[in-house]
Amino acid sequence: DPVLARWINIQHLGLASSESGAVAGPGTVAQLRERLARVSAELAAAKVAEVREMLRRLPGRRVPGELLGAPDEVSVPSFDEVEAYLSPDGQVQIDALGLGREAWAVEVRWQLGAASQADVATFAGKVAHVPIVRRWFISRGGFRPQAVEFARAHGIFLSDLQAYSRLRHWLEMPTGR
Repeated sequence: DPVLARWINIQHLGLASSESGAVAGPGTVAQLRERLARVSAELAAAKVAEVREMLRRLPGRRVPGELLGAPDEVSVPSFDEVEAYLSPDGQVQIDALGLGREAWAVEVRWQLGAASQADVATFAGKVAHVPIVRRWFISRGGFRPQAVEFARAHGIFLSDLQAYSRLRHWLEMPTGR
């Protein structure tokens, strides 16, 4: 319905219709970018919360290595708590820090582009108030080849969108397999 399309363009998107299609009004592109950035940030925050919940459900399980970018199965230790971490000085932020027999740190990058070596190296350099035994980087956009090489050399687990989705599905199965 052309009337409904025009109303949606004007009311919700701030676009005015022309003979050749929708045309952005002044400032509309900036507004749309700002909305997209806000929605992306909200989605990333929701994904981080989802990952924390997943980490709470993984202890005691043997996870197939390919879901974490590892050559062999990975035994997940028990965690007394899994929370976001912010250093006392506010300089170090970790999306999920599982504390127990071992400390696991998890970075969640829920953007379209592939994570770079610099992204993974920055994560590897983060220091918490406890020694971190395992690091796990989850990237919706996957990883550049140099990032994969760096992670392997430093023992960092990697999960792209496909591996993360498969891990979520695996976790939902009754036996965890």
